[in-house]
Amino acid sequence: MAIFVVYIKMKHSLLYLCFVLLSIGTARGQHVVYVTPGGAGTNDGLSWANAKSDLQEAIEQAHALGNAEVWIKEGTYTPTSCPNGGVDPRDVHFSLRNGVKVIGGFAGTENESTPTGGATVLSGDLGGGMYVYHVFYHPANSGNTARNERMNATAVLSNVTIQDGWADVADQLDNNGRGSGIYNRDNNALNVERCVFRNNRAACGGGALCVENSVAVITACTFTGNSTEWTGPRDPDINDRVFGGAVLLHVNTVATITNSLFSDNSGQHGGALNVQPGATAFVSNCDFRNNTNINGYGGGIDILDATVDVTASTFTGNKAENNGVGGALNLESTGIGQVTINACLFENNTTTTNGGAIYNNWDNNNYPIHISNSIFKNNQAVNSGGAVHNNAGAQQYTACTFSANSVTGPHSGGAYSEEGAASSTFTGSLFSNNRAGGHGGAMDLNASPAYVYNTVFRNNTATNSGGAINIGTNASGTYQFINTTFDNN
Repeated sequence: MAIFVVYIKMKHSLLYLCFVLLSIGTARGQHVVYVTPGGAGTNDGLSWANAKSDLQEAIEQAHALGNAEVWIKEGTYTPTSCPNGGVDPRDVHFSLRNGVKVIGGFAGTENESTPTGGATVLSGDLGGGMYVYHVFYHPANSGNTARNERMNATAVLSNVTIQDGWADVADQLDNNGRGSGIYNRDNNALNVERCVFRNNRAACGGGALCVENSVAVITACTFTGNSTEWTGPRDPDINDRVFGGAVLLHVNTVATITNSLFSDNSGQHGGALNVQPGATAFVSNCDFRNNTNINGYGGGIDILDATVDVTASTFTGNKAENNGVGGALNLESTGIGQVTINACLFENNTTTTNGGAIYNNWDNNNYPIHISNSIFKNNQAVNSGGAVHNNAGAQQYTACTFSANSVTGPHSGGAYSEEGAASSTFTGSLFSNNRAGGHGGAMDLNASPAYVYNTVFRNNTATNSGGAINIGTNASGTYQFINTTFDNN
């Protein structure tokens, strides 16, 4: 409601006019279309009293109005149509539109665009054991010429819960095997904020979200209980290409993920997140917690030939099981990509093989991995590298702390191990209270070269040789330790 008061001065009097204008817009003058479970009144969507029942109809109406918002009352909604094409009953989906912000969580009485109600759940559960392939679907070609548009940053999804999608087609070339919560492809910009993605599943990748050849901005979202699991014949070559339990960032995607939580997701090649060749990801102030790589690489994140910057984020309780590597991160390059990690915490991550927190196979010496101002604490591996195992490529560590990491079996490198064509540089770092059941309580070096500057090794323990550092029989080349302190190892 807007109130306008106008004073008009006349020759002998003052005329006071007061206009009270009722509008269907927000304080900014935007149009609003209202949605409630079951609808209300005339179902024209122009007020809570006459709310629409069909969310997609409301989105289309808002798009026609332009610069509009859709306000959704708390409750559960399922898609009923195929705005971007489809004939299978499981093809029904929601679709965002340009110029429309979709907001959930309203109690159904608000006059401002700040929700005060409970959860708005957008569900893929159609009943009778049938689930949609995608709760939201934005493909390359819609199949509907009337909707031949690409989404831009004006299409926004806010404060909803997306659950129970099931993209179960075991075919890497089929859209219906990826991104069961949201599938977003080919220049469709995605802007998602304060949303929850839970219990979504996919056969090939991106249990909750798949973004391909697009730009995505993900802010203050929660991804929990999502998974990828191959549903086809047990072919090792195919099974090895199942990516991202929660999120898959495919080729030529640029994604910014901020202030988000990834918890209890599972899959191969990134229990929570997989970043594919040619993709770029900026991850900041995020929490990766209790995610699992069930048989592959990276309990939290798997990165392959991609450019990734991770800042001020935490990795706790993630794990790589069944001979998987990299409890929190797996970093792999065949000569392209770049990874930078700054001000992060890696704590209580585990693997049944190598690299309790990080496994590195980054064969790209032109762009070494940079890790700075980060803490590695209480990570554990059965084989080598309680915190980090470096199998190939160069890593540079600056002002990092490695504390109480361990190798539980009779193997080596309580905090750090390297082998093969690997090299490392440590500057201004601390190794304390790390333990190896074999050699090298803090470090086991079986490659060349290694450079250690202004670093402290304190209270590290090995059952066999090298309480602080073990230089193995396969090591060769240059090892430099300058201004380095060894205390009570």
